[in-house]
Amino acid sequence: MAVSWPLLASGLLVIGAAAALIVSQFLDLRSVKIDTVGYIPLDGAVSAPVVATDKLGPTHSYLALAIGIVALIVIGAALLSRRWQLSRLLIVLGGAALAISVLKDLPAAKEIHRFELAYKDADWDLERGFWLQVGGAIGVLVGALPFSLALRNRARAAR
Repeated sequence: MAVSWPLLASGLLVIGAAAALIVSQFLDLRSVKIDTVGYIPLDGAVSAPVVATDKLGPTHSYLALAIGIVALIVIGAALLSRRWQLSRLLIVLGGAALAISVLKDLPAAKEIHRFELAYKDADWDLERGFWLQVGGAIGVLVGALPFSLALRNRARAAR
């Protein structure tokens, strides 16, 4: 059977996005800096001292790691079984990962109360782990529908 380019492109998008979800769990969620008032944000200049960084995975018990792994299993099962209905689960998985990012991880990143008590002018920044998780969740969500449709069209053509 000929290569289905929409199926290939959307499948690779979802696989890459699921891999991003998995990798993001081992990167930093946020960093907390102190005495930020005395520093001007210039490229290449000295920045405020970082007193803490937090990994992303422990904030939600590595749930997004499980979502990424399940997304890879779903994509493989849908391709091998040729049951396009199975790929609809990817929409739910991508939505769940995005909800975790916005509803759990973002508020957790903003919690710097203990640093505000101990240091003057404590401030926080979201790190690449958070943004990789958000990007992975959106990638799974966006790629799920074209993947499902392309798989359905391929199944109908095979009949």
